Amino acid sequence: LHSTFNMSSEDDAGIEVDEEMIYAQKDCRIAIYLGDSTIQVTKLLQDDSEEIVQFFVSYIDVLSLRWYPSPYRNTLAVWSIEGYIEFWDESEANSVGNEKEYKLSGKMDLKFRHVDNFDFASHHLGFIIAIWDVKKEIHLYQAPDELDLNRWIRLTTISLSMTIDDWVVWSSDRDVPPMLIVSVSDKSFTGKKLMSYLFDSSVQYYTEELIEHPQFPYINKVQFSPVNYKIDYEIAVASEVIHVMKFKINRALDKENEKNLHLLCHETLGEDLNEYSSVSYNGCGSMLLGVPSGDFDLKLFQRGKNNEWSFFRSMKKEEFDDVEAGSSNNLEKDDASESVEQE
Repeated sequence: LHSTFNMSSEDDAGIEVDEEMIYAQKDCRIAIYLGDSTIQVTKLLQDDSEEIVQFFVSYIDVLSLRWYPSPYRNTLAVWSIEGYIEFWDESEANSVGNEKEYKLSGKMDLKFRHVDNFDFASHHLGFIIAIWDVKKEIHLYQAPDELDLNRWIRLTTISLSMTIDDWVVWSSDRDVPPMLIVSVSDKSFTGKKLMSYLFDSSVQYYTEELIEHPQFPYINKVQFSPVNYKIDYEIAVASEVIHVMKFKINRALDKENEKNLHLLCHETLGEDLNEYSSVSYNGCGSMLLGVPSGDFDLKLFQRGKNNEWSFFRSMKKEEFDDVEAGSSNNLEKDDASESVEQE
């Protein structure tokens, strides 16, 4: 079961959000791959009703889903087992009585099959990221025209010396350099490490270990906060607990610097469970959805006025056998995934 969970920004009771922090409308879409070439998108409306649309793809299996990170369109990216990505646009119901539907608006051929995962950068960069795990390479592409998702230009390829395990993600703030984070493993250490790649305006990159210690026992998901709340970067990591880390960066990137990133704060959430399979921010960064492994309820955390996190409430997994949560840029690997995104 693949799904992409698009959690609302400010609809949840008891959440106070400054207007300047809101860049998503009061909207919630959940895209789920049902199997048998069928994708279902459920829109949760403010009156607690649901609007459900199903559409069919021509291939026998879907490997991953992502919501394209544009504020101007609702586009679902579908990575097929055939080795390409399709872009499906949501159309509105019209006065003639035609119901809302999803129409194919673009297609990207990845030219290679050994893709481990893909993800989108923030909207103003327009990158798409593909990982070729066999060669330990990350390929960066750009769509020059947001309206033409058939045309992608390759920008650069990054070769890594260590094995890429999972989750390539981007920062989404216009005011800081774009940062790519990769979970890696190597025989030289136990557990997992997070490596950061900071990009300047010419797409040159600077790499350093995100946190010098500790190595995480495992890393199931990494998610950037869509809003930085007066800091440069905030990320959440799903591991044995949920780790939330805040960073500042040297504004003038310098390869000679030992560290361009500086850790400001490291919080852990959900210590009562053994493992979280995923974690996701809502669209304005005021809430975190933690997805525990096993039969535990989903955990929802909220950001307080002092910018610290606390437990808010539990949510039932309902009919999902296995759920993975992500963010506006995501839907994940394996046979079960879920991602939080927003309009």
